[in-house]
Amino acid sequence: MPGDNLYIHNKTGNLYILVQTDIIECTNGREDKKYVVYCSTATPVKVFCREQDEFYQKFTKYECNK
Repeated sequence: MPGDNLYIHNKTGNLYILVQTDIIECTNGREDKKYVVYCSTATPVKVFCREQDEFYQKFTKYECNK
């Protein structure tokens, strides 16, 4: 369903699309860390990667008013 992957950055209020979760870091010694990929909804679109735990601390799921 459209909008299921929308998140708001708690500090800036900017809206982002969560693209992928549970990405595994392949650098030796960091295999236990999980990452997410997300992108801005603004133009031009920017793509970001962040540790998964940190993402869920700094972003809140956007609930669309129906």
